[in-house]
Amino acid sequence: MTSEKEYFFEVYSRGADPRGSELCEELSDLGIKGVTGIYTGNLFYLYGDLGEKEGELRQRIGKELLTDSVIEEYSVDRKNMKGSEIVVFFREGVLDIGAVRVLEALDIMGIRGIVRARTARRYVLSREGGVSAEESAYIAEKLLYNKIIERAEINAG
Repeated sequence: MTSEKEYFFEVYSRGADPRGSELCEELSDLGIKGVTGIYTGNLFYLYGDLGEKEGELRQRIGKELLTDSVIEEYSVDRKNMKGSEIVVFFREGVLDIGAVRVLEALDIMGIRGIVRARTARRYVLSREGGVSAEESAYIAEKLLYNKIIERAEINAG
C-alpha cells in the first residue's frame, strides 16, 4: 500500500493582480491606510499518489487544469512573499465545490491516483512597517472570508 502524498499548487496572476488592486481600494474605504499592495493566490492541495509519472502529471495538472495560461501562472511551491499572510479555508464539513470540480476534471483528463482535494485563498498584505496581527484579523473578517463557512489562518509580517 502506498502512502498518500500532498501535491501543492499555487495559482496567481501573471501580471498586475486585479483582485489585489480592488482589495486595496476597499481597505481605504475601511479607513486602513498605507497598504501598498495585496497579493492574491488560489491554493490547491491534492492528496493521493500520481505514481511514476508524477512530475509530468503535476505539470499537466498545473498547466491544463488549474490555470488560465493567458493571465495566470502556477507554482508547486508556496510563492515567497513578504508581508502579512492570510489563508482562507472552508471549515470542516462545508462542501468545497472547487475541490469537487478538480477531482471531476482529473477523472475526465484520465489522471488517476488523486483521492481527495481542498482549496484555499491566499492573501499577502504589504505595508511599510508591516501589518499587525490585529489589523490582519480585522481585514480578514471584514473583506476576505465568511466566518460561518470559512476559517482564516493569519501570519502577521
